[in-house]
Amino acid sequence: MRSELLSGFLACTATIPLEISHKIASGSEVVTSSDVELAVDRLAVRLTVDLQDQNPILLTVLHGGLVFAGMLLRRIVFPCEIGYVHTTRYGSATSGAELDWRSQDFPDLTGRAVVIIDDICDEGKTMAALIKFCREQGANTVRSAVLVARKGVVRSVECDYAALHVGPGFLIGCGMDIAGYGRNLPGIYKLED
Repeated sequence: MRSELLSGFLACTATIPLEISHKIASGSEVVTSSDVELAVDRLAVRLTVDLQDQNPILLTVLHGGLVFAGMLLRRIVFPCEIGYVHTTRYGSATSGAELDWRSQDFPDLTGRAVVIIDDICDEGKTMAALIKFCREQGANTVRSAVLVARKGVVRSVECDYAALHVGPGFLIGCGMDIAGYGRNLPGIYKLED
């Protein structure tokens, strides 16, 4: 079932590639925006309880983790620093390849607690590489927080915190995209194959 939000988004797609517009039009809502907000509220409470006395560095994975990080930062109530790494396995493709390290900016990780923030964890290959990277940079502890952990997938690393668990299918919204589009949708939508 198409939500009003997706219908409104599609009304503005005349300037994006037709193929992408058609794929987005196939979307059906799997998590409403209000359910996303509630899940992030709950996760922010867990993070606050676990990290409030650790002065962590929240390390956002661009571009996908940007929306989720923004949602979390409005909700957490403890001292922290932030930074980012821009890595991708997807680029503009719809399936993962080798990890591409593009840029980074973050405080010194030596002896610090780090929380890697990303939009989704499928197989966990990107997250495993990022955890290894943070440890190599001297982080004392490294945790991972994602908006969505994929259900029923064997991962190379499990996420410490997941706001939502969603089954198979290509997802957009809340940071997840198709060819760069759809990240700003407030709900989560599954596209037809």
